[in-house]
Amino acid sequence: MGEKRSVIRSIRIPCEVDESLQREAEDKNLSVNSLVSSILTKHVEFDVYSDKIRTVNLPREVIRAVYEAADEKELRQTSLDLGYRLIKDFLTLWHKETSLNGFLEFILLTFKYSNQASVDLKVDGGEYTLVLRHEMGEKYSKALGYFLNGGLNGLFGVDAAYEFGRDQLVIRFSAPQRSRRVSGSR
Repeated sequence: MGEKRSVIRSIRIPCEVDESLQREAEDKNLSVNSLVSSILTKHVEFDVYSDKIRTVNLPREVIRAVYEAADEKELRQTSLDLGYRLIKDFLTLWHKETSLNGFLEFILLTFKYSNQASVDLKVDGGEYTLVLRHEMGEKYSKALGYFLNGGLNGLFGVDAAYEFGRDQLVIRFSAPQRSRRVSGSR
């Protein structure tokens, strides 16, 4: 795979911002250029879209406590419903259509940038395995599985196998015969 092309761009930033960027780059053992490039990449790949669907960032402890306090039956139904609607909305906003590749990219980018979980994706022919590791407890694993099932099953008719663990969710599924495009409501 070839190297990505780049452009040189000069910008003016306040001295305080530059000093902060220099400290952060040094802490991360990066150049300021690499740090700024990663910040701008995140903005273009994720923030622009997440801002449009009005996402919020909360400390892990808050999210974990809310999930642990939730009724299991309501957690399941709410997560399934939200998964279908929000994943469809995000994919339509982002790609102008829904596709399995777009869904997988949504998962990879969402968890890369939200710091909620790390994601490993293995593809073997038409067989997919997603492993999401987090520190949020079993109810979070279940809510996340139901949420993603809302998208997988609702948008693509995929029946996946889910393994819920205390700090891990494993999803296994086969690719649908063809990714169907979804428009309108369910």
